Amino acid sequence: AQIKRLLGRNFRDEDVQQDLLRFPFSVGEGSEGIPLIHVQYLGENRSFTSSQILGMILSNLKSIAEKNLQTNVCDCVIGIPVFFSDIQRRAIIDAASIAGLRPLRLMHETTSTALAYGLYRTDLPENDPINVVFVDVGHASMQVCICAFKKGHLKVLAHAFNRSLGGRDFDDVLFHHFCANFKVDYKIDVLSNARACQRLRLACEKMKKVLSANAEAPLNIECL
Repeated sequence: AQIKRLLGRNFRDEDVQQDLLRFPFSVGEGSEGIPLIHVQYLGENRSFTSSQILGMILSNLKSIAEKNLQTNVCDCVIGIPVFFSDIQRRAIIDAASIAGLRPLRLMHETTSTALAYGLYRTDLPENDPINVVFVDVGHASMQVCICAFKKGHLKVLAHAFNRSLGGRDFDDVLFHHFCANFKVDYKIDVLSNARACQRLRLACEKMKKVLSANAEAPLNIECL
């Protein structure tokens, strides 16, 4: 999800600069303003574009699919956010090419969700359609889609989105709450240590998931 936010973007874009503050990895500026992700690869410091990183991820997913299906996988359909620009869509296609995949179509993620919902339903009306709202709260963005369903027919009526509101924002509120709490109660400045920040963010994400179904949840971190 975080790699997708760099696809087809310029390093100096305001949204990218805001995202860099939250990324657990280092990003620099390459030629023509392309964001470069700095990693350790095979014991060496290397820099990759977001398309190259996504290509590696797709290649791994391709290998898993081929192993499970016992056959070669080449053709695919890739889901993308509704707000992706043409440049970002081309970056997705570049990543698929790196992985040895041939995208037959790029489909909006909310449309694919609607298809999965209505494809095998047998209780849909034949004449007057029913409208269904799909709300997708992702890691860093939110999408809403309204679809009309009839038997064997799907029509997307409208969609809306917020590029910068997602699950990580809930994590962030918890993270800063505990940063302040630890500073007062234990004299620990979490923000001064990158590894401690990452450990606390992961713990807050786990706690958020527990709070989805419970009124209370513990926060346990060993060796912060």
